[in-house]
Amino acid sequence: TPAPAATAEVTSGQPVATSALAQQLADSTPGQQQQIVLHHIQTTAAQILGHASIDAVPATQPFQDLGFDSLTAVELRNQLASSTGLDLTPALIFDHPTPKELADFLREQLADEDVASEGRLLTELDRWDAASESADVDEAARRRITGRLQLLLAKWSDTGRETDRSAAHSDLEAASAEDIFDLISDEFGKS
Repeated sequence: TPAPAATAEVTSGQPVATSALAQQLADSTPGQQQQIVLHHIQTTAAQILGHASIDAVPATQPFQDLGFDSLTAVELRNQLASSTGLDLTPALIFDHPTPKELADFLREQLADEDVASEGRLLTELDRWDAASESADVDEAARRRITGRLQLLLAKWSDTGRETDRSAAHSDLEAASAEDIFDLISDEFGKS
């Protein structure tokens, strides 16, 4: 998901829904997450200050130099708390005095690396699921793919280290002579 353009127009009124912002972050790389959060802060700040563009809210300029006072600081905190779902302190912009510093802080709070990784992994699993539904493979290929999936699942599980070997060993022990000959034939191209 590319970062929004720096000259994006400020949208009025409606904060980004928590789930939408969280979903954007989950589907993004850490660098993209940083840009998404920074853009969200700049958009919200520009709206509060009455600017038509986020260009009026440079990432490294202190909020106080941008015109924020205690009242607008609380308004920014309230809108960010609403759009992120985080419990933010009234001194938020004094603890994190520039949009970039605030983005760094909020990104850490919002985009736990495990959650982001989970989103990417689940997206990949969904793609595989969709592709496998229409896959027309023969029985030998289906067995090979199933074996590979079982090994991946064993590797993924908490007890995966020991289960990898035992699953593969169990599969080999349970295989008939015909299954083994089919596997060898498929792997080495001999009948």
